[in-house]
Amino acid sequence: MKVSLRQLALAMAGAGMLTIHGCGGGGGDTAPPPTTEVASLPANLLTQPASSNCAALRSGTYNQILLVPDGPGFPDKISRFAIDAAAGTWNVGSSSTALIASGESCHYTMTGGTEFFVSPAGVMVIRFGRSITKYLGIALPEQAFKLADMAGNWNSLGMDSKDPLINEGVASTIAIDSAGKITFHTLCRNPVTWDVTSCVATSVGPTSIKENSDGGFDALDPATADVMRIFAYKAGNGDVMGVRISALGLFDVSTKLRTNNLPTVGTVTSHWNLQMNSLLTSPDAVNAFTSTIKAVGTASWTRVQKTVGGNDDHEETLNANTPRDGYTFRAAGTALASNGTTAAFSEFTSLNLRGMGVSPLIYPASKRFAFSVTQP
Repeated sequence: MKVSLRQLALAMAGAGMLTIHGCGGGGGDTAPPPTTEVASLPANLLTQPASSNCAALRSGTYNQILLVPDGPGFPDKISRFAIDAAAGTWNVGSSSTALIASGESCHYTMTGGTEFFVSPAGVMVIRFGRSITKYLGIALPEQAFKLADMAGNWNSLGMDSKDPLINEGVASTIAIDSAGKITFHTLCRNPVTWDVTSCVATSVGPTSIKENSDGGFDALDPATADVMRIFAYKAGNGDVMGVRISALGLFDVSTKLRTNNLPTVGTVTSHWNLQMNSLLTSPDAVNAFTSTIKAVGTASWTRVQKTVGGNDDHEETLNANTPRDGYTFRAAGTALASNGTTAAFSEFTSLNLRGMGVSPLIYPASKRFAFSVTQP
């Protein structure tokens, strides 16, 4: 499926789809201590003007990455724009597009059917497309990073393909030294089942990263000549996430490897879920869920989840640090819902981007990749 990304970019601009607001609920105007897992804005954004509809939307420059099919190159997949939060506009050069609030905080519906959802840490997930075919994108407030900032072990979750028409879910762990050299790389993938539990050491992919003078980092796969761009973002708690995209269509979302903590009983959160399929299109409307932590064990927890505004409350069990440290796993199952129906839920593996209010997920049965965005 070849898509003109230039046409997509022009359609996005015409639709005002890059108007981005950060959600409220980011902990007010005081940065939390570095150990907290609560999603919050970094100090550099806390001093900027805020949106009246969304406390985490701050004026500034943003890097946008479109998770779209193969095309002519990065001018269509990567762009930079500015937000004037007080005026409620998205700006590229002399072009300015007004934001339209959807009726709930941190959710904006733009002309042409584009939707924006922003976490309490200011990470933005976009669903766009003027026609019936929709795509997803992600945008990060611009920050300066050096190679040394990227040193460490990173877990990732994303999509890749050996066939441009059919993508598959992938996970990996990569070690980067302070000079940008990739010293270790394991890859977890299965094109048939989308299983990401089995990993093998591999030499596939780039061997190093380097700083890009226009922001972010570059990486080159010597075997395929695939050029990759990487953008990083540090939240208010000091944790860093990365987004990588290649000219040939690969993308993933990453965070430093760690052992995840278990949640606290009684915690209530609501989140939006945005999905995309193996063609990198987003055919399903965005849905929203509310979860309440009911019980916590030694390595798992039980939550009561329901559709926002619905009465399908039902229990689910999630396993921490499964299949590896830093990931969360939910097995497929069914449960009796409060409305008397049987609620069915599918298997997923997610990666906890601590402090970001966003998590990537892979659903093997339906072969979907998704973003879960925390509501304010």
